Amino acid sequence: MSQTKAELIDPLNGVVSSGDVKINDVSVGKGANSVAGNTVLGETALDASVSGVNNTAIGKNALSALTSGTGNTSVGKDSLLLNTTGGSNTAVGITALDANTTGNNNTAIGNNCLSSSTTASQNTSVGSSSLDSITTGFANVAVGFVAGGGLTTGNYNIAIGQESLAATSTASNNTAVGHEALKSTTTGANNVAVGANALDANTTASNNNAFGVDALGANTTGDKNNAFGSATLESNTTGVENTAFGSRALQSNTTANYNVAVGRDALRANTTGSQNVAVGTDALDANTTGSLNTALGDQALSANTTASNNTAVGFAALNANTTGADQVAVGRKALQDNTTGGSNTAVGVNALQNNTTASLNTAVGNSALDQNTTGSQNTGCGMQSLRDNTTGSNNTAVGLNTLRLNTTASNNTAVGHSALDSNTTGEYNTALGVFALDANTTASENTAIGSFALTNNTTGSTNTALGYNSMGDNSTGSLNTAAGMRSLKSNTTASNNTAFGYHALEENTTGASNTAVGAEAMDDATTAHSSVCIGSQAGGAITTGVNNTAVGHQALDATTVSSFNVAVGSGALGANTESAQTAVGHNALHNVTTGHSNTAIGTDAGDGLTTGSGNLILGRSADTPSGTSDNQVILGTSSVANLRCQQQSIDGLSDARDKTNIIDSIYGLDVINSIRPRQFTWAMRKPSANDGKTELGFIAQELDESLGEKNDVIRAVDKMNPETLYASYGRFIPVLVKAVQELSAEVDALKAA
Repeated sequence: MSQTKAELIDPLNGVVSSGDVKINDVSVGKGANSVAGNTVLGETALDASVSGVNNTAIGKNALSALTSGTGNTSVGKDSLLLNTTGGSNTAVGITALDANTTGNNNTAIGNNCLSSSTTASQNTSVGSSSLDSITTGFANVAVGFVAGGGLTTGNYNIAIGQESLAATSTASNNTAVGHEALKSTTTGANNVAVGANALDANTTASNNNAFGVDALGANTTGDKNNAFGSATLESNTTGVENTAFGSRALQSNTTANYNVAVGRDALRANTTGSQNVAVGTDALDANTTGSLNTALGDQALSANTTASNNTAVGFAALNANTTGADQVAVGRKALQDNTTGGSNTAVGVNALQNNTTASLNTAVGNSALDQNTTGSQNTGCGMQSLRDNTTGSNNTAVGLNTLRLNTTASNNTAVGHSALDSNTTGEYNTALGVFALDANTTASENTAIGSFALTNNTTGSTNTALGYNSMGDNSTGSLNTAAGMRSLKSNTTASNNTAFGYHALEENTTGASNTAVGAEAMDDATTAHSSVCIGSQAGGAITTGVNNTAVGHQALDATTVSSFNVAVGSGALGANTESAQTAVGHNALHNVTTGHSNTAIGTDAGDGLTTGSGNLILGRSADTPSGTSDNQVILGTSSVANLRCQQQSIDGLSDARDKTNIIDSIYGLDVINSIRPRQFTWAMRKPSANDGKTELGFIAQELDESLGEKNDVIRAVDKMNPETLYASYGRFIPVLVKAVQELSAEVDALKAA
């Protein structure tokens, strides 16, 4: 043992000295100048012209050049070897911080740590040879063997893990945590790599974030990528601005840009497809070159390879899609089985679930178009709309259960809750309204507009129903047209009916070939057929009568079972119950009840007739002598001045084969001599155009008095209506002929005498 100052040996405390002590050439003490707070243990440690305080040097040559530096700790041979004025440094390990001269606040733990640093400050190095090349870079942290080993002037870098950031020299603001994380980065900055081999091939790329084993492991120059999870973006080389969250997300991506993958294996196979978004386990996991796809949900678009412009939101949405493009699927298993079909839109759980190759379909609602496979250009909006459709195309269904059971039928339109719900193969049907055509199965070419319109139709085809419950009970009837609330409502199997108006033909069941136009027209008809009724309440009471025609408000309004009537004009035949009547004009034959086979033409013509039959009445207000008149021909009213015809007489039946009891007439000169031709002026009790006219003729009452019982044969006076007597001048022609014959005989007798 040697010593430099007075010493003594204390039996209890060992060597006691007032100066440094050398033991086998190892200095023990405060070092040169014995500065307060310094501690030395090592050969030539802290042995320069020291003025700095609170330094600790342990090891050969530790802090051997220190002058005024303070607060340094050096443990290991040549640690902080050249440090002169640098302070607050900690170096533990052989040659740790051995080149540092004036750098401050550095920490180096491990052999050769920060061994090239000269003036750099605020660096932390833990691990053999970590940060061993840094010269002036500051505020770097390296933990692990050779961590940050190539860093020279870069700042604010963090390297934790063996060989992490090993090649970086001048880059700054990088964070590498994990074995060989950011190992190859040279000048790339602002990168974060957490996980073994994360960003280990990165060279010059910047602003990347990689969290997980092998995350962004092949990235070289791709910038602004984010990888969170084992093997995320593992193969990316030059692709930029990609984001991957989840194990193996975007694992195969190489040069593609602007992708977002969140979830295990999301976009796993993607290589060059860009601007894709995948959120969920296996979302877009098979995509390779497809771009502009969006998948949100486990297994969404998981089979997609090269297709682009698809959007899938929900578990297994567009799950089987491979090359089909321009698709939108929102909801669990929406468009799940689609492979190559394009331009489809599915929104709702199981919407278009089984679609494979069909295109241009739109499904909105739970199970909408669920079973569709190859049917194209369908639109289903509403829960279970077009649910069972498989190959049917060009269908439109809007509303809950619309066209729900349709399978192969095409060109149908259904709008409203359960419209065309039961349709299977019927085509070219249109249903607008709640439950419109909801029972239709195989019938085609039907149109139903209004709630419950054609609601019970099954196989009836080519029907048109417009209005609430119009043709509501029709099942198999075809070629019917109904417009108006409850029009043809009770029709079941009848065909070729037309009903326009509120309740028109409402009660018709099996009657066919009817036309009813107007509110409540033929509304009581059940089995009546081949009738035409136009006008509100026209034919309103007809039930079973056939071949009736009514035109005008309340025309034929009371007719029920009678047939072959024609009523044209409001109120025409309004009280009729019999058949074979013809009435043309307002209120023509209006009051006839049980009379039949009458014809009346003109306003109010025959309106006084009730039970009479076989009458022909022509002219406004023309009427029979009484309500019970039969077989009368009435030409006009009392205002008639002339009867004009090119012929001077009217032919009448006179065939002997149509006569019996033929005898010579006894009515002659005596009858002529008994009647009185008169001159008179008309002054009728009912106003007439002939009032004031003076004419020649007979007075009916005088004729009746003169003829007496002879009138029963001659029938010159009509007394059917005692209030209005008629005279038939033409009835006297046979009497005049007999009178002339009698006079001729007298002349012959006189001549003979």
